[in-house]
Amino acid sequence: MKKVISLFAAVCMLLSATCMQAFAAAPSFSDVPADHWAYDAVEYAADKGWIDGVGNGRYDPNGSVTGAQWITMVMRAFYADEIGALEPGDPWYQPYREAAERNLLVQLDWSTIESNMTSPISRYDMSGMIYGVLYDRTGIVKEADPSEIGDWDQIPPYYQGAVAGAYEAGILTGVNDNGDFCGDRNMTRAQAAVVLQRLNNVVNGGM
Repeated sequence: MKKVISLFAAVCMLLSATCMQAFAAAPSFSDVPADHWAYDAVEYAADKGWIDGVGNGRYDPNGSVTGAQWITMVMRAFYADEIGALEPGDPWYQPYREAAERNLLVQLDWSTIESNMTSPISRYDMSGMIYGVLYDRTGIVKEADPSEIGDWDQIPPYYQGAVAGAYEAGILTGVNDNGDFCGDRNMTRAQAAVVLQRLNNVVNGGM
């Protein structure tokens, strides 16, 4: 009798574990399956409410991130207490932009240009907001040795501090074996989720 009970208990435990694994593995977005390279970051960011899908159960991981979308993601991730009381704006991203400006995460000569809000954001400008969050939340931003960044001499001086800070923190990395930053390139939505998770790990210890 004891053997039958033990066998029954083992079967129940196995079925329970299988069901839990199946539930945990169910992706939030149909185009970001569990074997996608950014799956963990996308799931994490979606669970935290930092990112949204594009409709019909899709995330569009290879799509571009506009300046307005990146500002919104960052404000949701690191300034949730502030955006909770924001009133709807016109355009839709205006409250997020104003909140980012108040926290000195963006420069007015960049954020007030509408094309910067509606166009894909460059890695340069993304690094600028990363630097702003790091400084605002930690007070100190260490900068990488320029020799670690292959195209350092091609990076405009305006962006060098932000790029070096993001490198040293491990939030942004080179795009090739030479360690080139290639700041004129745009970030994809999948990459944005990964960057948000990395930034959160630095600022909040992954909480």
